[in-house]
Amino acid sequence: MAPETEQAKKLGFRNVWYLGIVSLFTDISSEMILGVLPLFVTIDLGATKELLGLMEGAADSLSYAFRSFAGVISDRIASRKPLVMVGYALSTVAKPFFSVTSNFAQALAVRLTDRAGKRIRTSPRDALISDSVKEAVSGRAFGLHRSLDQVGAIIDPFWLSSSYPLSGSEICSSSHSSQGRSQ
Repeated sequence: MAPETEQAKKLGFRNVWYLGIVSLFTDISSEMILGVLPLFVTIDLGATKELLGLMEGAADSLSYAFRSFAGVISDRIASRKPLVMVGYALSTVAKPFFSVTSNFAQALAVRLTDRAGKRIRTSPRDALISDSVKEAVSGRAFGLHRSLDQVGAIIDPFWLSSSYPLSGSEICSSSHSSQGRSQ
């Protein structure tokens, strides 16, 4: 019986590793967007700071509503993986649409979809991690997942700061900055 227990333990941590790696890349993509989203919404789309605040408030409110809802559904259907997959898929599919938004309403829809995806996956993902490992090592499992997630948040600023000058973006270009000073 000991080999089966050891095998189950390895399989459980494999789930944790996979979820952690997916979280790492999802966090990289989120941080990439969130770092420039306020500038994009206010400068490129011409929205006011109040509308930006409304966007973030609506995104937070919706995300917490979905978090509770997804946790209850996850417990009722006793299958966590489909909700985790739907949540990651929503966020992954939504983010590229920022590149084709041309007004505030479209950006708001993308932001709300991204946040809904995050909260749909959060409670079922945490429950899946808990279900995958023995209680005695659940702290280690959650620590591993959270660490991989945070590595994504740390990698992005370094990656973005090194690649941003090569992007040709006008947000921080010298011509844009000089226009702001002359007014």
